Amino acid sequence: MDANTRKLERIFDSTITYQVPLFQRPYVWTQEANWEPLWEDIQALLDKHLRGGKVHPHFLGAVVLEQLANPTGSIESRQVIDGQQRFTTLQLFLMAARDHANAHGNTKYAERFTDLVANRRNRIDHDNEVYKVWPTNSNRAAFKAVHAAGSPDALDKIISNEPALKDSTNNVVDGYRYFHYQLTDWLNGELDDDLDEEVLKPKTLDDRFDSLWHVVKDCLQLVVIDLDKDDETQVIFETLNARGEDLLPADLIKNFLFRRADAPTRPLAARMLKGSTPTTGSVSRPTGGERRSSRAASPAPASMSSSTTIWR
Repeated sequence: MDANTRKLERIFDSTITYQVPLFQRPYVWTQEANWEPLWEDIQALLDKHLRGGKVHPHFLGAVVLEQLANPTGSIESRQVIDGQQRFTTLQLFLMAARDHANAHGNTKYAERFTDLVANRRNRIDHDNEVYKVWPTNSNRAAFKAVHAAGSPDALDKIISNEPALKDSTNNVVDGYRYFHYQLTDWLNGELDDDLDEEVLKPKTLDDRFDSLWHVVKDCLQLVVIDLDKDDETQVIFETLNARGEDLLPADLIKNFLFRRADAPTRPLAARMLKGSTPTTGSVSRPTGGERRSSRAASPAPASMSSSTTIWR
């Protein structure tokens, strides 16, 4: 295997699709355990850059990828062996950023963020290849709806016409809403610290989009582990998951069966597993005052040449 540190833009900017295999669990990350810690890390970077400070790279964890064989001339594809929760969450955040740029008529940044969540249609052969990340089957309908909607209001209209997307256990929709709400408040200055009022008061909306793009482009990084053809992907998946965040026995069984299954049997197995769903809570939207008081009560982190948070 080969491990390298990669910035977020480099991971998603090329014409590529990251496929989540069927043996992976559905998207299960939630607001309190995962989205809030990630947003707090990102907001700290945004605030520092907006104030004119030097922002160091921020480590978000690791992903394990397996190169898939593709016909000559087709889009590059990789299978996500570990890190699909992380990849899906980052895509939801980037889609929220794209939608804000579109809503404010900021074409430059709208195009930049779009290139991180969608492959250009003149470069693909199949419709599902437009997505940078293609989730496991139980999350695909919700992910496609979020990708196409453009705003929480438009997403609500799509959901109202598709009863299956109303399922409260689908965290994809809630994750997008959460990041869209946080970006709304941050872009409007509602999350600014009162102590920074003099510094931040002259900042324009373009300044804030510039900080958002700078953080995404240069400050968020992951360790990408690319597997060789001789690596045991099943063993690696179990080692990284069963000995870290708990997996259900069914997750390990699915992993084993799909890695051993012959290609003709996979469609049947996929249909059998299609009903798997995670559990979740609802998204709550803290006010700017609540967010500021929460941040003020937290002790300031020690200064480091680069920040590190592993959120799973």
